[in-house]
Amino acid sequence: MKATPTTHDLPLKDEGFRNLAEALDYAADGRTGYNFYSGQGRLQIALPYAILRDEARSLARRLLALDLERGARVALVADTSPDFVRFFFACQYAGMTPVPLSAKIQLGGHREYTGQLERLLSICQADVAIAGDGFLPFLEEAASRLDIPFAGSPQAFAALPASTAPLCPQEPDELAYLQYTSGSTRFPRGVMNTQQP
Repeated sequence: MKATPTTHDLPLKDEGFRNLAEALDYAADGRTGYNFYSGQGRLQIALPYAILRDEARSLARRLLALDLERGARVALVADTSPDFVRFFFACQYAGMTPVPLSAKIQLGGHREYTGQLERLLSICQADVAIAGDGFLPFLEEAASRLDIPFAGSPQAFAALPASTAPLCPQEPDELAYLQYTSGSTRFPRGVMNTQQP
């Protein structure tokens, strides 16, 4: 496996995009992408932006097939993985709002983390919740007490049927994502980040 290059062949364009989906579309015309390394510094996955775009669009069509409202919240347990990036951009193409949720388990362990996850899922009003294998048991337990149309793994989500409706990326004035701060003395608070500064 070969890492994607760290230098690109596209002219630098750091403004003028209406939304994050347009920025990825532009980057997909080049050679660069994300490289994921193990804790020992070994390349595990190379994800060129062109492939990321195609995979994100495919997942976006599955989000659209759920027939959720525009801006629906998609909770993503934020581990460092290609699936997080794929789903984050899928939301951009589907006109939905990704909500990264902490993947840190601190003092208190399983029960504390599951309780925090349940509260965050409820507060953000998640319609979809995704977690990789390492965090899936926590997500499934937290979501079992809530009314969430889909809560599961990236693989289970990818097996859902796709919509044939056209993609509808977020507009410049819509939320790019909802991020929860990691307050050390109080429960995390949501911060709304729009497509445009």
